[in-house]
Amino acid sequence: MNSYKKLLNVIFIGIVCNFHCLMAAPNNMSDLKIETFGSHLESEEINDGFLFIGNEYIDAPYKVTSKGLGIFVNDRLVDRIHLPSYYGLEDADPIMPTNITENTSRYDSVYKKYILQKFNYIERHYPNQNIEKKIEVYQSLPNIKSIEMTDDPNTIIVQTYKEKAINTCVGIFGRRVKTDFNSITQRVEDKRQQYERRLKRGSVTFVKQYGGMRRIFAKDSKKLSAILKLRNKNIANLPHGKQRLQAQADEITTQGLNLSPDMHENLLTNFVASPQLEERIQNLMIEEESNNN
Repeated sequence: MNSYKKLLNVIFIGIVCNFHCLMAAPNNMSDLKIETFGSHLESEEINDGFLFIGNEYIDAPYKVTSKGLGIFVNDRLVDRIHLPSYYGLEDADPIMPTNITENTSRYDSVYKKYILQKFNYIERHYPNQNIEKKIEVYQSLPNIKSIEMTDDPNTIIVQTYKEKAINTCVGIFGRRVKTDFNSITQRVEDKRQQYERRLKRGSVTFVKQYGGMRRIFAKDSKKLSAILKLRNKNIANLPHGKQRLQAQADEITTQGLNLSPDMHENLLTNFVASPQLEERIQNLMIEEESNNN
């Protein structure tokens, strides 16, 4: 039993590690497909807002640009567009693999991949003949025993030689993200404009290194002043490690700024500020006091 639990723990840790690797934005610029999608519009210089990337404060003014699938502020990656798993599958008409035979299961990985590729191609190139073309695909497959129509034009009953008959959708797949060039570049531009608007509104944005998870809140001198406390490298006289990390987080939480140790470990323990940050916070405090009076 103990060996079984240990095995489950190993599997669980592996799944979590893989999940975080998939979720993290890449530091490899080739992953952003810059050659494919090129560079797009860039903003004018923005003197408002506060941006923190990883453990650093980034000096203003800010210029928001896009390159490939990536969004950059002052040439630092802050976010990216993720292409759906079926991107590129519809560019060429797939040929049926020779190892799909009468004995192939509908759950076979080669079979499922071929159906996905073929249907993506049909939806891209034959939107007005979508259902007819998909039925033709099923009719051409050696492992399909029978096909029956139903009252629903988007559904047919498909039976393989190995499995029982089941209802099968042949309509357009729901909620699919468009993957043509113009649609993707528009998504990139929409994301770029989102960052531009946030900075112009004065928002304070924390981004993990190389982009990814974000923490955003409205401009507030009290919260920003709390960030300066992170320069205290020996807070609570605790050694490096989880205790010190939590102490740093607790210290600034009492000042009204809540930063998760899990998301912002590097920022909480190795914060790098510039003279500009303190100057901007002081100016903000004067501005807020003036507005209150």
